[in-house]
Amino acid sequence: MNGLKIILAYILGWFVAQTTKFVLLSFRGETKGKSGREKFRMYIKSGGMPSGHTGSILGATTYAGLAFGFDSVAFGILVCFSATVIYDAVNVRYAVGEQGKKVNKLIKMVRPEDELVKIVEGHKGVEVLVGAIIGVLMGTLVYLIFK
Repeated sequence: MNGLKIILAYILGWFVAQTTKFVLLSFRGETKGKSGREKFRMYIKSGGMPSGHTGSILGATTYAGLAFGFDSVAFGILVCFSATVIYDAVNVRYAVGEQGKKVNKLIKMVRPEDELVKIVEGHKGVEVLVGAIIGVLMGTLVYLIFK
């Protein structure tokens, strides 16, 4: 049953981070005039404030630490996985997104008839920090609810 609670903490971390991201986009007017399908894509998209990747993985990691102990195998594995996910979100995916923007500029200049490449957005440090706070809070919440 504890495995399901880890999954619940993971899902809740992602859900709260993505909902926060969508609300922020809405306040900035970026959802105005969009269809339901476009809004759904905006809701599930990666990148931006806050990091859903960080929120989800740290939700699971926090729950595991609280439920099984911070010296448990489950917590140790999740810490390693969390570090990989966060590193990827900040460094690899961010760099790929920036490169994609440059490639699209070149395509528009040289071969405007060609299809543009899909941009994969990563995260800035503050976006990961806010996602981390959300994840820790959601992992703690799930732990306290089922304690």
